[in-house]
Amino acid sequence: MAASVLDTTARWVALAVVTLQSLLDLELIVFGGSIGVRPELYERVRRALPTLFSRPIAIAPSRLGERAGLIGAAWAAGQTLRQNLEPA
Repeated sequence: MAASVLDTTARWVALAVVTLQSLLDLELIVFGGSIGVRPELYERVRRALPTLFSRPIAIAPSRLGERAGLIGAAWAAGQTLRQNLEPA
């Protein structure tokens, strides 16, 4: 049962990756947070991609692991603060 849930989830994530790739023609899609730290899900997504898209899609787990979203949010907040505090 758990393997079936992982397979279904991986297929939905792979479809989202294909959609992003089709719309934006990205060089690399990085998986962070809970997906990026789950190798069993990441590997299933990686294996599903060639069945859904004719061109290779570059994906990789984030080196920041489950902290990727938090670090990204902190960086974005810092950028916003800098922009708002700089004289015009």
